[in-house]
Amino acid sequence: MKKIAIIACLLIGCAYSCHPNKPANRIFPGRIESKKTGKAVVAGQPATEKINIHFNNNYCGECHTLPAQAGKNNVKHNGDFKLLCKCHYTFPEKHAHPVDIPPSEEIKPRIPAVFPLKEGKLACNTCHDIAIQCQEDPKAYYKGERFLRETPFSERSRMCFRCHDPLKYRKYNPHKQLNEKGEMLPETCLYCHSELPDVNIVTYKDTKFLVNLELLCIRCHMHSNTQTLHDNHVRRLPSPAVEAKIKETEQEFDIILPLSADGRLTCATCHNPHEEGLIPAERAGAKGASKQYRHRLPGNLCIKCHQMKVLTSG
Repeated sequence: MKKIAIIACLLIGCAYSCHPNKPANRIFPGRIESKKTGKAVVAGQPATEKINIHFNNNYCGECHTLPAQAGKNNVKHNGDFKLLCKCHYTFPEKHAHPVDIPPSEEIKPRIPAVFPLKEGKLACNTCHDIAIQCQEDPKAYYKGERFLRETPFSERSRMCFRCHDPLKYRKYNPHKQLNEKGEMLPETCLYCHSELPDVNIVTYKDTKFLVNLELLCIRCHMHSNTQTLHDNHVRRLPSPAVEAKIKETEQEFDIILPLSADGRLTCATCHNPHEEGLIPAERAGAKGASKQYRHRLPGNLCIKCHQMKVLTSG
């Protein structure tokens, strides 16, 4: 009997460790974990972007009119994903792929039939099998919390090449911007910029990018989006006190801590994406290039912008 109990415990432990993405309502009925804190919150309370409503039957009413009627489409907002997926539209520029756009003529014939468009445009459910969380489908366990179509969550990039030509997306390092002679590599610069900047005179405000800077960065640094430090900073409006501290720090150390055109924090506020030697060393925009973590200033960047108490030993 004791042996059976031990085996049962091992099986239960394996179920939790091997399937960390199991739907919350099957593991903890009546409760769900906060995305921000990991702490349980009361199911049924008004959903906010801090609550993961997916895979929990206590939140069906967020997307569906209840009670559901057989054979009737009971999806709210006429299927408008801007409202259905409102939590994810807070910072759409942080997403790895744009939506609400028609695919190009080159891409259109490559899109699999199981990747639906909405009125001829890419939508959330083009790549995400959203309805799988509403079904008793064991495949949901293996699609992960993002439930990407036809792809295990550990191989997300494979799905991209269902529509995109892999030969055109060979990996290379966009931070490698100089050749062996120390000359600019134009094709690398044009990964981010819509036109080649003159590194001797151009300022950050005059620099033109292909798309929002955050989208350029997250193409490769997709996991940075899930780190609390980055998530609490990117696309945030700094307080007046922090903005004043930023300007003070720029003058004190002769650096730039650039904000976006609408005054928000970006990846480049703290990180310098350029290779050392591309921008003349005497220019403020050169500071931090190729340094550890590409920080524009060494040491604790937090205390450069925030009024914080520094703890010292002894």
